[in-house]
This record gives sequence, structure tokens and C-alpha cells, in this order.
Amino acid sequence: MTMQNLLDQEPPPQQPVPITRVCWDELFAFLQNLFKPKAARPYVNLDRVTTTKQEYVKVIEWVVANDFKGELEGVTLNCPDIADYDNTHWKLEIAGQEKFAGKYIGTALTLCFGGCEIHTQQTVILWGKSTTGVAVKMDGAIYGREILLVK
Repeated sequence: MTMQNLLDQEPPPQQPVPITRVCWDELFAFLQNLFKPKAARPYVNLDRVTTTKQEYVKVIEWVVANDFKGELEGVTLNCPDIADYDNTHWKLEIAGQEKFAGKYIGTALTLCFGGCEIHTQQTVILWGKSTTGVAVKMDGAIYGREILLVK
């Protein structure tokens, strides 16, 4: 009598369990896109305006380019001459919403927005005006980045 091999005693293998697709493809694609570098470019615009007008004039503007979304990091407002601070009112609009108007500042001011999202063709506009009709110099800067929208 011969001894049976241990492998001969095992039952034959069953049909393999089918692999079920449980959103793994979508999850994997999401994780790939999450860590994939995004095509982006920095945005910086600065300008100086001198005016005697008592209506708001545009100091600086950012229009987010087509096929991009914007991330607003900050807006800086400044009067290079100390005497101009008392005669200047400021107004800020972000994506069509007025954030403030008719505000004095006593010194240079940088407002940080930490990457506030601005959609394609929306604008960030800094306005200024002379409150007394005296010539005032106003400096403005807008900075952030534009990120290419993946199609």
C-alpha cells in the first residue's frame, strides 16, 4: 500500500471569486489627480494712479483668463505720500461683490485672502478716489495665481 500525497487529498480548486468593481477606478483617478502637479502661473499686477476726481477711478484690475481659475492671495493698497492718506477713499470688488467702499487707511495695507477662488472671467478691482478734489497718488497691487482648468 502506498501512501497518498498530501496534495492528492485536497479538494480541487473552486472557481476564482470574481473581482467586483467598487468605484476603485474613480478613487484611483481622484488620488492621481489630487497629487498630480497642476499647470499654474503666478499672477502679479501693480499700478499707480494719480487723480483729482471725487468719483471712484480704477486703480488696478485682474480679469481671470479663459480656461483658468484664479486663486487670490492678496491685495495691497498704498498712498506713497503720507498726506494723501487723509484725502483718499478706497473700494474693493471681488467677483462682482463689493467688499468695502468709502474706507480710509492710515498706512499701507495688505489684505490676505489665502487662495480665495475666482472663476473664469471674474474680476478683482481696486478703486480709489480723492475725497476733497486734491490730487492724490494711489498704488495698488493684486497677486495670486491662475490654474489651468483640466478639460
